[in-house]
Amino acid sequence: MIEGIQNPTLPNTSSNTRLIELGFWAAVLFVLVGSASQMIFGLVIQVLQLIIHINYLDLALLAALVANCFSLLLFYIFLVIGKYHVRDAFQLNSFKLSLVIPLIFAGLTLQILGSEIDNLFRMVFPPAALDNLLRQIHPRLAVFEMLMQTMEQMLSIESGITLIITILSACIVGPAFEELLFRGVIFTGLRRKFSLGAALVFQSFLFGLMHANPWQFLYAFILGIFLGLIASWSRSIFPAIILHIVINSSAFILNHFFPVKGLASEEQIQHVDPLLLLCCFLVASISIFWLYYTRQVTENKAV
Repeated sequence: MIEGIQNPTLPNTSSNTRLIELGFWAAVLFVLVGSASQMIFGLVIQVLQLIIHINYLDLALLAALVANCFSLLLFYIFLVIGKYHVRDAFQLNSFKLSLVIPLIFAGLTLQILGSEIDNLFRMVFPPAALDNLLRQIHPRLAVFEMLMQTMEQMLSIESGITLIITILSACIVGPAFEELLFRGVIFTGLRRKFSLGAALVFQSFLFGLMHANPWQFLYAFILGIFLGLIASWSRSIFPAIILHIVINSSAFILNHFFPVKGLASEEQIQHVDPLLLLCCFLVASISIFWLYYTRQVTENKAV
């Protein structure tokens, strides 16, 4: 049995707490709260940039960092006021440390596979073409080329305060917040109202939408399925957080120390080497099977 879990489906609750249960639209409301926090702090940084001349990327990353922490605090307050079982809602259960090894291998390979999905999607829907279409509706809607440039800047950062803020925001706090929200509160709540398959699809769909750009939606949706399965198999949010952190961090590690063609979001699309893609697919498959097998062994021992 996984360490620290007595009953994964019915946690110990006192008479003063209850288990969280969410419908689809309640889950949407949680996502809207998180998105609204991002937008509000985004407007704040635009005002700050007019007052104090600080690098825009620094301010944007700092705003995302603060917004995620603020949203998480709001969700925690909601759970406490609603007398929900906080540990159950966030799935704050312990897990076997041996899972870290397959999680690292899965994270590194899924990052490369996801980059190629992004490359293929940008071939079908070029950011410039989509911006031209949106520009006809309203000039301010044409933001996708700027978004791609911002992602390139983040991957090319080598030192300084911007690198520290980027690591904290994009590689640690961001992934942890997203997992606590989507594979924590939302997935846990949906599981008690819908089947496992429906809960996986709903939370993955919302996870893709929150990334707010069409190129990341498909990859985020697929990744959300994997993350949801891992949270379900381990009955803990921590393996999903570790995997998400590895995926986001590997983009910086590979870009700086082991450059892979097609990994960065260059304006000129390059594809990842097919042989490398095949190797990554095999390693990712083995790692995911390892995680699933561990879950099967755990269930057998618990019987």
